[in-house]
Amino acid sequence: MSKAVKQLVVDEIVRRLKGAPGLLVVSTKGLTVKDAVKFRAALRAKDVRALVVKNSLCGRAFDAMEMSYARPVLEGPSTLIYGGETLVDTAKVLVEAAKPFKMVVLRGGAGDGLVFSATDVTALSKLPGREELLGMVVGGLLATVSGVVGAINAPASQIASQIEKISERTEEGKQAA
Repeated sequence: MSKAVKQLVVDEIVRRLKGAPGLLVVSTKGLTVKDAVKFRAALRAKDVRALVVKNSLCGRAFDAMEMSYARPVLEGPSTLIYGGETLVDTAKVLVEAAKPFKMVVLRGGAGDGLVFSATDVTALSKLPGREELLGMVVGGLLATVSGVVGAINAPASQIASQIEKISERTEEGKQAA
């Protein structure tokens, strides 16, 4: 490959990865063409993409994107997985899509200045997603607010109950007399 072609490939990698919250790296060595198509389709259905790269050119792209820290995950045949809303979402989709394919080997990932091992990526895939976390936070806030409102209303309802009982006694006393 000429230098110009190599630069075009590097530019294309940068263009595709631009804006991605992070990326994951897998090896698809030994995957049949039929299985590779199924694997990519499973990823694509969840808006996640796969890109087979030449490690040296991908390393240059990482340098251009100020992601040099991610170079260690590029060992052996590499396929970049990217495109989820968050790195956790991407990890969830990847782990689920890779289950039927024994030849897909998770190698690691990178994002936000951190490099993740395969074990770290698997752990990320088990975390709740952004939507679930927001739901947990909102649920916790609503429970706290409900508790505060209940605590504020409790004395008022007790006083109202006492006034009602006194009023009933007074009415009973007037009727008896």
